[in-house]
Amino acid sequence: MKKARKPILVTGAPRSGTTFVGKMLALPYHVAYVDEPFNSLTGVKGMDTWFPYMSHAANEHEQLVRDVIEGRASFKPSLLREETKNPLKQLAREMFVSRENLEHRLDSYNPLKQRFLIKDPLAAFSSEYLHREFDLHTVAVMRHPASMIASYKRLGWRFSLEELKRQKPLMDDHLKGLLDEVDPKKVSHVEEGSYLWLAINGVLEKYAERNKDMLLLRHEDLSRDPLTEFYKMYQRYDLPFTTRVQRRIKEHTSPSNAADPLNNVVHQLKRDSAENIHRWKKILTKKETELIRTITAPLADKYYSAAEW
Repeated sequence: MKKARKPILVTGAPRSGTTFVGKMLALPYHVAYVDEPFNSLTGVKGMDTWFPYMSHAANEHEQLVRDVIEGRASFKPSLLREETKNPLKQLAREMFVSRENLEHRLDSYNPLKQRFLIKDPLAAFSSEYLHREFDLHTVAVMRHPASMIASYKRLGWRFSLEELKRQKPLMDDHLKGLLDEVDPKKVSHVEEGSYLWLAINGVLEKYAERNKDMLLLRHEDLSRDPLTEFYKMYQRYDLPFTTRVQRRIKEHTSPSNAADPLNNVVHQLKRDSAENIHRWKKILTKKETELIRTITAPLADKYYSAAEW
């Protein structure tokens, strides 16, 4: 069911704070949160590419995207993935085995939910197409490259650059000069993360420059003054900045919260946001930091001063 209010897309490189931003913008009761529909593992059926590049030139995913925005999308089962010939069992698996399916369907028919908020870092390269073709409000979050890569190191995450290089339209349109000489099989985790940061944020900067209503913001600015920065976004997107919303934002960013996440927890939303800005210095070695700074300098130097390293 199509919602009356304009949808919001929150994107950015993985581990840039998109979940935090998305959850805080989805605090109003009328906003329905949609989690990573373009994730090739747990997202909607038919989306099988990491960091898919959807563009105006050629896009076979138009109906799939429309289904997400209008609440008709079918998410991949997150537990029992095997198929069955029994149509009733298959329906049950699609509706109830996937939490995303159940929530998406319920939200689509809930009259109190007036707009969808889609949080998806995997949609970064497609965000301009989604913004223009489907008339979305778009928020792109940038995080300090060392902070983002430190998060990958803590969690043991890797993102093969081959996923980007095998998409010829993406390479031709945006990444040819950047990744042509990079061998995905020979880069370290730090080099891999640095090139990924440069690729995603370079494209997002380009999109924001030619689409003045797209918002590109630094995670660090949100972390230093969350109430002020979220107030600006709430005003921009006509969201009610109620006392309840303000209280919840304070609860999630208060200095009384721990800065360090628990063990290998992926999303620990309640953090000391200001202290979390510099936490990467406890995780990365000096050599790793220097390598990140060298690779990302062409873009990072525009957004992060020497004092922030």
